[in-house]
Amino acid sequence: MSSHYSIGIFQTEKATEEENWSPMSSAEDAVEEVFDDMGEDAVVTSYFIEIPAPTENLDESFLTWRESDAFPDPPHPADDRKEYDYLLDWWRDYAEYQLDAGQTSSDSNVLLTYDADDIFGRAGAGTNSTFATAGKANWIANFEWDDDSGQSEFQDDSNPYRGTSTVIHEIGHNIIEYMDHEPDCFDDPSGAGHHVMGNASFYEDGGIIGSDDYAGTPMSRSGSYFPCMAEGGENLCGNEVTDDVDEVDASDLRYSDCSQNNIRDPL
Repeated sequence: MSSHYSIGIFQTEKATEEENWSPMSSAEDAVEEVFDDMGEDAVVTSYFIEIPAPTENLDESFLTWRESDAFPDPPHPADDRKEYDYLLDWWRDYAEYQLDAGQTSSDSNVLLTYDADDIFGRAGAGTNSTFATAGKANWIANFEWDDDSGQSEFQDDSNPYRGTSTVIHEIGHNIIEYMDHEPDCFDDPSGAGHHVMGNASFYEDGGIIGSDDYAGTPMSRSGSYFPCMAEGGENLCGNEVTDDVDEVDASDLRYSDCSQNNIRDPL
């Protein structure tokens, strides 16, 4: 087991063609700041490998050549095709069969795509997966960390900020423990409880934006993600969850206390 977290950032060929290496650089800076804020040691590595993703969209199925050790390079046999439900599944296979030892990281490997149509990110939860995908590299390329707070006023929640928050969110799915005591309303076994670990108590004792104010943090800002938690609900740490967007005064890229208290040890 390592004494530090190991996080890898990658880009698709399309993202690199359109934005050079700027998205990866911006994401690396933000991830380093987040782990520094937690007081956790992390090695965040930008891998300058253009990943030939078959699609930039994260939430649509597609048919492509199967990534396998039997047929690692084109041309493939005609029947050596596989339908992938999500780009995340392809990314996991690609890394396993096409990247050499030392070309991935042990705790999380995030692939940035250029301009996903709908869903912004997808990841495996806890130790079940160390892979993730995050769209909108075109937004992330323009993000700059605020050294004073890492915070954004909610009303001015910019696209670069939202894109970068997605990267932090998906890494969270990889490193936060799977919650085996999730409320009954969570039917999704892939880490659904993570999505209401993000707001409320982070500022209850006073903080950057003032005592008792709500801030949205990367693992979700409100109970609206799961309506069954929205009215008077509590998250898995016993913190109040709000679905009233007017009560959320700011966004913050750093993990909430609830999220931090459930992060697993480095692999």
